Amino acid sequence: MIGMADRDKLPGRRSHHHHSGSDDHIEYMSRKLNLTPAQKDSVQAILERYKPAMDSIWRQLGPRFETIKDTISNEIRRQLTPEQQKAYTEMIRRFEEERRGPPE
Repeated sequence: MIGMADRDKLPGRRSHHHHSGSDDHIEYMSRKLNLTPAQKDSVQAILERYKPAMDSIWRQLGPRFETIKDTISNEIRRQLTPEQQKAYTEMIRRFEEERRGPPE
């Protein structure tokens, strides 16, 4: 099951393992939208301004999200053969590593 990736794709959000998440998001937007330096600065300011509110919301919803994610993953796992379950576990592990990025 895809983990916290959807949350981490939200503007201003990134795994708690990265403090450079908004920079990553701005660089992604810059590539996709061809932002000017002034636009990049404005987007950065917007993300920084709303980060405390987003973090507050996520602290409230995060545990519920994790519970539902785990329930879905367990239900999917029960549909798989033992060999598929091993592959699924490895797929999730790789996805989570990729999502978190290199250790800091």
